[in-house]
Amino acid sequence: MSQLLDLTNTPKRFFDILPPDWRIEIEPFWPDYAPDSTIFGLADNDEIVAGGIIFSTVSPDMMHHSEAAQSWFDKGFRYIGFLFVKEDRRNEGLGSHWFREIKKQFPQQKYWLAIEDFGLSRFYGSLGFELVQELKSAEHSEWVLVEKS
Repeated sequence: MSQLLDLTNTPKRFFDILPPDWRIEIEPFWPDYAPDSTIFGLADNDEIVAGGIIFSTVSPDMMHHSEAAQSWFDKGFRYIGFLFVKEDRRNEGLGSHWFREIKKQFPQQKYWLAIEDFGLSRFYGSLGFELVQELKSAEHSEWVLVEKS
């Protein structure tokens, strides 16, 4: 199975697997977030096949809901953002593997995340997350999921 790597100091390895619209959301801002965030990638034969960012501050994708985001940080949760599995490697359990590896390294830490595709709630539910809130904006809705205690 793939190996979990800390890519915080080599972020381009992770950014290179992201879709262009995701890269635009995070890459230009990464220098500001790097001191308080960690990129973890899954490597398969040194190729990054999946990854995500653990944030301890409000991330660029959550700025429009910064008060809701800050409330989870205030409760000691960390935010999982930009979790992505390369399209040609989907349905191999890599997203689940990534999260299990994170939990092995940080067993006491609790996490929250937001999804724009409600269908993903089932996947995250299988990892122990529960839907707790819908965040609406003029453009779309997002759903907040929190790791169960």
